[in-house]
Amino acid sequence: MAFLDWVLHPTELWAAFWYVMRHAPPDEKTVKLQVSGDMKRCYDFLEMTSRSFAAVIQELNPKLRDGICLFYLILRGLDTIEDDMTIPGAKKRDLLESFHKIIYQDGWSFKESGPDEKDALLLVEFEVVVSEFKRLPTEFQDIIADITKRMGSGMAKYTRSR
Repeated sequence: MAFLDWVLHPTELWAAFWYVMRHAPPDEKTVKLQVSGDMKRCYDFLEMTSRSFAAVIQELNPKLRDGICLFYLILRGLDTIEDDMTIPGAKKRDLLESFHKIIYQDGWSFKESGPDEKDALLLVEFEVVVSEFKRLPTEFQDIIADITKRMGSGMAKYTRSR
């Protein structure tokens, strides 16, 4: 059946061929991306938190790739706090509503996640995300902070209604 689909849609076959030819396994990607230090750790977190997003993000144009990676990790950190049922309601709401400010705080990390929180390590080492976020161009920072503020506010409102 797949063969028939490719015969009927040859551009998809061509795109699949080029993807396979250019695609590298995840550990080769960070070498190919030529990143080091904190940004390499951010790509490690990207791989740990979402393989599907990691594959797509690592294929992006270099001018956007790091910003999108950090954007994803910031929202993943925000979502990890929102999902953690061990954080008391008032504290959770405070974290959600202030997360857009937290992303500017050097050295910020969160070590109070519940034992079953699968992305807790991201929050424990969140200072690497903060460090790299602050290296982004101001335009990127402003957009990421604005959307983080909106999402955090919406999440906090939702936790109040539960």
